[in-house]
Amino acid sequence: MFQFLTGTFSRATAAEIIKYLDVASNELDMSIAPAKESCSDEEFHVYRRVAGRIMGLIYTDIIRALHKDHPDLEPDELKM
Repeated sequence: MFQFLTGTFSRATAAEIIKYLDVASNELDMSIAPAKESCSDEEFHVYRRVAGRIMGLIYTDIIRALHKDHPDLEPDELKM
């Protein structure tokens, strides 16, 4: 997690960033199906792995830090 994000953003800014990053993650997820149809199995597995890594980093390195600062922004289904 990027420690510099801790305490950096207001609640409103954090909410806006989370909204955009959720869209980016959804777009990456939606890109997997057309990628599968357009390349070899080997290329697809590489693409899917990289896209998954990016989606994971979006959550673990940015969104989770924002939720730590603004717990009310964390959806109930993500709370542990």
